[in-house]
Amino acid sequence: MEKGKGTNPMKEDVFARIESADGDVTISGVSAAALAKECGTPLYIFDETGLEQTMQAYVNDFKSDEFETRVVFASKAFSNKAVLKLCAENGLYIDSVSLGEIYTAKSAGIDLSTIYFHGNNKTKRNCARRWNGA
Repeated sequence: MEKGKGTNPMKEDVFARIESADGDVTISGVSAAALAKECGTPLYIFDETGLEQTMQAYVNDFKSDEFETRVVFASKAFSNKAVLKLCAENGLYIDSVSLGEIYTAKSAGIDLSTIYFHGNNKTKRNCARRWNGA
């Protein structure tokens, strides 16, 4: 693998795009208070640009001229349709340990051939359902 093909997201400050001024927090220039007023609370806020930059950095950093590589997102970390779509759009595969995670990925339009299904305690029926699209 060529070193330095991408930027190492682990070397960057995770909170670099979060700022606080005048009693308000902004994420990538967007006011958290304004988002809460518009969307209500509780509210999970993700920096889409930051996520995409990190995903692309991983994909680029793991490219190799010697063998095929894949970056795989562990869906158990946050199995959400929007995040799974971002993964697919940025070339990541999906790691799944349950039919529920596969169902969420499928309902997000994820190509089932990009899902790694694994783990213990899987019945033949579970495995068959996975290959038939949950």
